[in-house]
Amino acid sequence: KTFFPIEAGNAPSNPTSFFATAPIEATFNELSNPWGPHSNGLILDNLLVGVSLAPMYSDVFNMVKTKEGYVTIDALHRVLGASGLTAGMIEKILAITLPYGESNIDRKAFDVILVLVALAQKNMEVSLESIVSHKQDLPIPLLPRLSNPAGATDSNVEPTDKITSISRPSPASHSSEALHLLDDKDLISVQISLQKGGVIFKHVNYILESKQHLSSVTRRYKDFWWLLEILTKRYPSRMLPTLPPKKIGGDKTFLERRRKGLSRFINFIARHPVLKNDNITVAFLTEPTSMEAYRKLNTVDVEEEFSKIEVTDQIKAAVPHDLEEKLRKLRERLDASVEYYTNQCLLMERIAKRQEGSSEDMEHYSRILVALGESPCHDSGCLECPQIISGLNTVADSFIRVSAIMKEAVDSSVSGVVDHLRRQKEIVLAFKELLDRKEKLISSGTETLASRIKANQGKIDQLRGSNGPTKEIQRLTEVVSQDRKELHDAKERDIFIQYCLWRELQFYHQNTTFVTKLYQQYVTDQIRFTTVLNQAWKDLSPTVWSLPEYNTNTIYP
Repeated sequence: KTFFPIEAGNAPSNPTSFFATAPIEATFNELSNPWGPHSNGLILDNLLVGVSLAPMYSDVFNMVKTKEGYVTIDALHRVLGASGLTAGMIEKILAITLPYGESNIDRKAFDVILVLVALAQKNMEVSLESIVSHKQDLPIPLLPRLSNPAGATDSNVEPTDKITSISRPSPASHSSEALHLLDDKDLISVQISLQKGGVIFKHVNYILESKQHLSSVTRRYKDFWWLLEILTKRYPSRMLPTLPPKKIGGDKTFLERRRKGLSRFINFIARHPVLKNDNITVAFLTEPTSMEAYRKLNTVDVEEEFSKIEVTDQIKAAVPHDLEEKLRKLRERLDASVEYYTNQCLLMERIAKRQEGSSEDMEHYSRILVALGESPCHDSGCLECPQIISGLNTVADSFIRVSAIMKEAVDSSVSGVVDHLRRQKEIVLAFKELLDRKEKLISSGTETLASRIKANQGKIDQLRGSNGPTKEIQRLTEVVSQDRKELHDAKERDIFIQYCLWRELQFYHQNTTFVTKLYQQYVTDQIRFTTVLNQAWKDLSPTVWSLPEYNTNTIYP
């Protein structure tokens, strides 16, 4: 049994629990909790199928999209802010189209949002049904105040807005480079290509960029599979990474998880002291043509590593005499370690989801505050209500700032911890699988060979003593010679396997220190974000304490 059997996203629906899925308020649509499933994605995907939109829709999307082809929530809010619509109307559009926990918007959903903006600007009904009714004459949104919102989505440009101007790490803040553990190792970036391959049956392509090789190549999932197959045959006595699962037609969430899994897979290989230097690994990272074309032009041998290695006295001396005892002790702990890392990943994911949900709620709350202030007071001579509305707008701005800080904390800190915990879990699994292969790798026929050599040598001695047939003596001599060579090679191979196990144990042990660096960086990040968050609340304090208060001495007629 796992320590926490409830998976993130499958929380209980008890209305009194923290994970309650009851609507917050019907006025703002049915906003389910940030851990629950959402069904409007398919509706948005198919809503504008077959509709010819004005070029302006493409122009705006291309202006604000990221290099992965999505629009971030920050960029979306800037686009909506340029529309001139009231905060209440923007809130309504987001309530219709934007599910909780969504951090990126694809092209189809973005087009629907722009259509709703255009409908609102024309004083038409703002709803999905209205889009269906006006499919043939959809209006064009007006965004006169839109100016370079893409700059806010570029991860290489530091933001200037006060909301996100906290000192934040680069997107790879939790990479091995930032943690100073494997500074001399290659780091491979894996991104999903916007261009899908295939003519009839489409497949996902991945762009791999290597810092060490200064290369950028395109690979398919089956290429990763082929690479693992070759390395498994060549290096059976080495730790080998695990591939993420294959799935036909996975959704965006699945594809992103698999992208991260492929990134961990190839970076495991790139950091391994032996696998990284294999000629197939180098070709996989540098060959500009497809791997299918490479395989047609090159003969790929799958000879085991031992066949190309001379077992020297230095190799023999390097293997400690108590290696088996060391491996036995470690083997006893591996199953528990796998479960511990599994639970850590699950719990940290739940922490991240809760923080994402809180960030979304803070932002949602701020929009409601602004919308609340758009209704004028019934008393035209009231002096307090304008002050309150101004103060509430300041509170709303601060809530947006707090929301952004919380989101940054999740994106650059908590999510990075989850991914690297998975990396550690996969390293444990890789060593566990190596020990499982160990018994099959170690030769079990050496005693049989030695007995056969002894028996045949006895026959040779007997035949020579009795002047037996020369041909039979020669045949047995050749058999004994061949068996001795085979026995020698088997013993040498066993020694080399023991050497490889010792080296892999050292590599495994070295990687355990990565956890120390990981948590050092995580704690540093949390201190930094907490400091910025504390300052945001302090900055808001003078405003809320200067708001008009209820006067008990006021007498109403």
